[in-house]
Amino acid sequence: MSRRLARRRLRAAALALALALGAACEGEESLNLFGAEDALRYAFELEVGDDYLALAGEAPGVPPLIEVLTHSDVTLTVRNAGSAAHTVTLYGGPQQSDPLVSTGVLPPGASGTLAFHFHDPQLTVLRDDARPLDIFGRIRASEEAP
Repeated sequence: MSRRLARRRLRAAALALALALGAACEGEESLNLFGAEDALRYAFELEVGDDYLALAGEAPGVPPLIEVLTHSDVTLTVRNAGSAAHTVTLYGGPQQSDPLVSTGVLPPGASGTLAFHFHDPQLTVLRDDARPLDIFGRIRASEEAP
């Protein structure tokens, strides 16, 4: 098993543990969980190609910026419209370098889903793991309406 795969499995296990521990919490802390009863809900469709990431139905070009309110559940459905496999990952943290959720490998024509709860204001980055400098977009969560 490669180091990269081992790290991903470790991160996935840590995320599953954090979600399980969070499920036992009550009140405001439950907002950290995807699917919290009082969370706002957003759903977007994205298309990843061999040299772009775009909101479905929009022309490729400028990387997308999706704006949502905090305390929101965001579901992204990503369709691979390219001729090569793509993996789209949502990165957060101070340098947008911490992987949060990923589609996994999407063969041409396949779709995957990313689901995440934005509890705090933050800027996250969606990147194709194979071409992170060329294929990317952003999600900004803020406390004020976009």
